[in-house]
Amino acid sequence: MSQQTILNYYMSNKASKPREFDDFEGMKGGKRKSSDVDHETEESYDFEVPKKQHLSVVGTQNFPLTPILRSVGLRTKTFHDRIYGQIELDPLIIRIMDTKQFQRLQQLKQLGLCENVFRSANHTRFEHSVGAMHLATRMMQTLEEQRRKDKKLRRMFPAINQYWENLREQKGYPALPSKRNEDGSCTYSIPAKITEADKLCVKVAALCHDLGHGPFSHMFETMICQDMGLDWAHEEMSVLMLKYLLRDNNIRLEDYGLDPVNDLRFIEELIVGDDLDGGKRNGGGIEARRGRGPEKNFLYDIINNAHSGLDIDKLDYFMRDKKVSLGEEDKQPYRFIDLARVCWCPELDKDGEPTKQGRWGICWPEKLAPEAMEIFKIRFNMHWKVYTHRNVKAVEYLIRDVLKLAFKHYTVPCYDKDTARLVRRVPIEEAIYDPAAFVNLDDHILSNIYNFQSEDEDMQCARALLHRYQRHDFYKFVGNTPMNFVDARHGGNSVSADSQTDSHPIKTSVDALKQEMLSLWEEENVCIPDTPDEQNSDVEYPLDDRGSQPMNEEFLSQSRTPVKGGNQNAPSAGQLSADDLIVEKWSVHHGKKSKNPVDEVFFFSSEKEASVKGLWVARRVSQNRYGSILPRDQIMHGVRVFCKEPSKRHAAISAHRLWCKKKMWPESLGTDSMHHTNDSH
Repeated sequence: MSQQTILNYYMSNKASKPREFDDFEGMKGGKRKSSDVDHETEESYDFEVPKKQHLSVVGTQNFPLTPILRSVGLRTKTFHDRIYGQIELDPLIIRIMDTKQFQRLQQLKQLGLCENVFRSANHTRFEHSVGAMHLATRMMQTLEEQRRKDKKLRRMFPAINQYWENLREQKGYPALPSKRNEDGSCTYSIPAKITEADKLCVKVAALCHDLGHGPFSHMFETMICQDMGLDWAHEEMSVLMLKYLLRDNNIRLEDYGLDPVNDLRFIEELIVGDDLDGGKRNGGGIEARRGRGPEKNFLYDIINNAHSGLDIDKLDYFMRDKKVSLGEEDKQPYRFIDLARVCWCPELDKDGEPTKQGRWGICWPEKLAPEAMEIFKIRFNMHWKVYTHRNVKAVEYLIRDVLKLAFKHYTVPCYDKDTARLVRRVPIEEAIYDPAAFVNLDDHILSNIYNFQSEDEDMQCARALLHRYQRHDFYKFVGNTPMNFVDARHGGNSVSADSQTDSHPIKTSVDALKQEMLSLWEEENVCIPDTPDEQNSDVEYPLDDRGSQPMNEEFLSQSRTPVKGGNQNAPSAGQLSADDLIVEKWSVHHGKKSKNPVDEVFFFSSEKEASVKGLWVARRVSQNRYGSILPRDQIMHGVRVFCKEPSKRHAAISAHRLWCKKKMWPESLGTDSMHHTNDSH
């Protein structure tokens, strides 16, 4: 058999074609014949399997259930999604969705408080979870279809093993996992088969990966728990909530063909994205995961890809958030579902050369390298335009103060699951570790705090802030100081995370930055008081081409700047205090901080000469392949300032301006072009 014959056969079968599900054709007495498409060993079933069921091809939007589930009469459902249309659900998926724990996700906004700025961004974690489950199903269908083609090719052309051996020696390709035959030849491995249990585990994990989110999603975790020094993460809480869901609703995984120990551990590892026994903190990490063996490492890349960050979780919320918040529909992520395949990803030595060590991972054609960069740019732009928008952050800081005031005083109710009677109430600081209480903690917490009967001073302050929230009297944006810029002070080089010194603002504590601004403002002695009209004004000043407010004479004459030497009619300098200011150190990156995330993605060759090689081995691609679309900086960072009291906003602007002037940093006064939109409150 010639090499060209092998290549021609493979190239003629690259496109996915409609096919009938013949795996179960002619099965009598529950036996799978050796002539089945899978060509696996015989498997026994204790029920009659119907003939000739149809399976949708790779690339379509719907994936009907397997004939096995239908043959035993298990109930099915369809779910209409605004992005993907009709989605068909497995019986176990239906059982999980029809629980209080999962329905809670309908009360959690996917983008938290962004709907106060982007009015249509009110979709929920419920929609995202079902969408992620659908994309996981779609990707597993793609991977299994590619594996079936590879296996069929090798069975029809046994000479492919020798062809690979010759090609490897000629081209210097790295060695694959293989087994030595009796005649001395090698049979090179192909990816392990994705079993029905594997598929169901991945679906459950994708569906339940966000069960542990608190009110207003990531804001609760980053602004509340982390700021208060609490050891809490939504991934770990999702695992606790899943266990509670199964126990509270008497869902037995073994009734659906899953192992209640090993498969449950696999699901939990998929959600956490790390080893369950403490991860790196206890010397574990992704290498210590035990839910599946190393031959199925690629399954861990589907939901929470610890290597490149390119997974179905992000692909779903990139498409969903972009469409809902900005009205922009992007079908590009579909290509990363339909063109994925499992390849051997060799590790590199210190010289960048592939070694014999490696892992099985999900890879893409080399032609998608530029599009991979575009995917990570979507992440950057969504954080830049939406998630960290200046008005969104102003709302979040107000609600942060509400929740901190109520953290120890507001109590979350716990109800009996049968009688619905109140059993106990626990404070928020305890509820975040108690699944029975956490299930009643959602975005309704604001109205609950507002109506909570308490004379405690902190609760009264929380209600006062909520009254401001209801009137859209949010905290006021003061200014932004971007740190990525070209300045003669730094020798004309861009200031990046790698070039930061100890005096760099990003490495200075927030309290120290705040004190620097206040000290400079106090040196100016006093500030002319704002008029009532100015206190409630959100004046937008013109920007220069750098996105900063030019300090021209016209602006200085119009703004209420401090007057050195004092003003007898002005209030004392002590009016502006540290409690009035919020200083935020922000950073936005493409997924790997200062590193290029595409460098962590593996691609396989799609060239004709290397088509067979591309079946198994992948590699990283040079940045020269997509250098024209590389951003100048992989990470942007800076300092932003907000003021809690509208009456002191212009005094805060003066303090920020003086700090920028002394530190020789660029400034943006009264507006923030980097996060500006017309769709605001």
